[in-house]
Amino acid sequence: LSPISQLPSELLEAIFRFGLGPPEHSSSLPFELAVSGVCRAWRAVALGFPELWTHI
Repeated sequence: LSPISQLPSELLEAIFRFGLGPPEHSSSLPFELAVSGVCRAWRAVALGFPELWTHI
């Protein structure tokens, strides 16, 4: 396992908070979709982190 896969979900959520905000480019993939596509573990954390999904 890679070291990043051993991070607790609370730490990943804190990291995800840094990525929240207005999109810089309208053509780029939204942050919440980007992080949820990294791996199964990140997807599970992202889907269980409502703060990521409150922005439309």
